[in-house]
Amino acid sequence: MRKTVLLIFIFMVHYCFAQQQFQLATPLLKYRSMFFADTTSFTINFNQPGATVHYTLNGEEPTEKDPLYKKWVTITKRTIVKAKAFSNYF
Repeated sequence: MRKTVLLIFIFMVHYCFAQQQFQLATPLLKYRSMFFADTTSFTINFNQPGATVHYTLNGEEPTEKDPLYKKWVTITKRTIVKAKAFSNYF
C-alpha cells in the first residue's frame, strides 16, 4: 500500500512540475565588439538539425514571419538584436 501511494505521489509531482512542451535553446550571437564606429556585423550560432533561426533588429520577440538567418548580418546603428530558434519536430 505504501509503495503504491509513493508511486502515485512521485508521478503527481513529476507531472505537476514537468515542462509540458519541449523548448529549444537560445541561439548564440557572435560579434567582435558591442562598440563600433560605423558598421559591425554578427553571426548567429545554433546547431540543431531541422531548426531555423529568425531574428529581429527592433528588440521585439522574433516569430517565424521575421527574417530567416542565413549568413552574417551588418548593422550601422545602435540596435537591439533578438534571435529565436523554431522547429517543426518538437
